[in-house]
Amino acid sequence: MINVKVMKVATTLGEKIKELRENLGMTQEELAEGICTRSYISIIEKNQMKPSAELIIKLSKKLGYDLRNLKESAHPASPYYEKLNQIETLLYNQDDREALKQLQEIPEDAVLPPFEKAKWLWEKAVLIALPQERWTEGESWCNEALQLLADSTELSLIAKVHYIIGVIRYRMGKLEDAFESFNTGIQVMTQSPSPSMRYLVLLYLNQAMIHNHWKEPRSALICVQKAKDLNKNTNSYYHVGDIEFHWGLALSGLNDPENAKLHYNLALQFYQYNEKATNLGAVYTNLGIVERQLGNFEESLQYLQKAIQHYQEASLKEKEENSRYELALTLFALNRYEEALETAKALHAGLPQDSPLLPNATWLIGEIYLKMNDLKEANRYLQQAYQLIVKDVHCPVNTKQLILTGLVSLYQKQDTPNLQTNYLEMLHESILGY
Repeated sequence: MINVKVMKVATTLGEKIKELRENLGMTQEELAEGICTRSYISIIEKNQMKPSAELIIKLSKKLGYDLRNLKESAHPASPYYEKLNQIETLLYNQDDREALKQLQEIPEDAVLPPFEKAKWLWEKAVLIALPQERWTEGESWCNEALQLLADSTELSLIAKVHYIIGVIRYRMGKLEDAFESFNTGIQVMTQSPSPSMRYLVLLYLNQAMIHNHWKEPRSALICVQKAKDLNKNTNSYYHVGDIEFHWGLALSGLNDPENAKLHYNLALQFYQYNEKATNLGAVYTNLGIVERQLGNFEESLQYLQKAIQHYQEASLKEKEENSRYELALTLFALNRYEEALETAKALHAGLPQDSPLLPNATWLIGEIYLKMNDLKEANRYLQQAYQLIVKDVHCPVNTKQLILTGLVSLYQKQDTPNLQTNYLEMLHESILGY
């Protein structure tokens, strides 16, 4: 049996205003200052007069709570009301371990009023669905939470739910749906009288992430700039490392490795002081790539080795494979063909048949053999790579062009002009986009 103090819950607009004012330690005179008279506040709190829409907005901003369209509630607070709020605070402070512990103390069959149940479902999505990759369940929980919040004025929570749905949909590969969720989250959060700047920054950064994924670096820069402006306008430092990282990604997409390197290094400085930095391995990998582009091959090797170590410690196999591929490319650029071949072959052997990296790894082995003048093995791997891109209609254009270019070079060396012309024509078609 849990002994919980029964709280009186405000059920009218006047009671809610009084409750919020007293919780803030504010007198009627202080609430009225710059808005209306003290006596008018008293009349409103006694429900003797309904304030105008304009006055409700002003009171909402001062009280930090959206009072618009507040409906009378017949739902008393549950025994878990304070615990749910505590979990939300722990999430804000990124103490996920303690938040999960608190969440597990709420029974699955607990009877909760609509708003509390919506918050509980959102917290389950954050603390259970995301870390355990239970995407379908997480999306279902969030959709149920939004249904419960349909008539709510708790805009900040609604925006947070849209954010988590966006993250889940991104992980599921539903990029367009994820982008729409982030966009809705931004619209809702900006309408809140007390918007969470931290979540707004996150929403814009996730939009930038998708734009970068879609190879739209200029649009990504616009989103990153909005996130940066939010911090500047509120003297905040939310997700500064992520801002610099996504800025670097956008500049890399614009083929500006020198300036991208500056932003990656800034991101690295912030991440090194943050044990929970999620993009640290990606920063190492991208620094390795831009250093290679700038001709700084030894620096490239160092960063890529750090990335591999980071991903090994975090048990992120797929990301580790990407870093190993980039490491093999750098070794190849250094003309260290034996090491590059060993690295590429080890990677190739461990990749599943449906890995999007498999065509690139197969191509690289063929390219290395081509440089080593082993034309038989070069032909074997380049043809394997070609068969992979023929089967995969979603294969990136740049990967197709790499493989076709390799085949053109191979048949030039073999002095087989018919085959060379055939693949050269396909390469031209790919470049021209038809």
